Amino acid sequence: MRTFSLGGMFEQDDGENWLEIQRVLRGYMARQRPFNVQMGVGHELHDSGGFPGKTNHVYGEMAARGFYHRWAEMLSRED
Repeated sequence: MRTFSLGGMFEQDDGENWLEIQRVLRGYMARQRPFNVQMGVGHELHDSGGFPGKTNHVYGEMAARGFYHRWAEMLSRED
């Protein structure tokens, strides 16, 4: 439902688009600039709509940032 469907974020022909994005990111100009991963930063909602933790009303990178933040916490623990 979340990928290749009417409500999904991908279409059958998106594979070529993702391939081209990866090629562009390997280019000279892309390597000269920092990669911006700030999509949705500062717009998190806390315990909103009956859901615990951070949520957001738009698509963003908040879930990925949360995953890697927790992963970093777990890797840096001494026990």
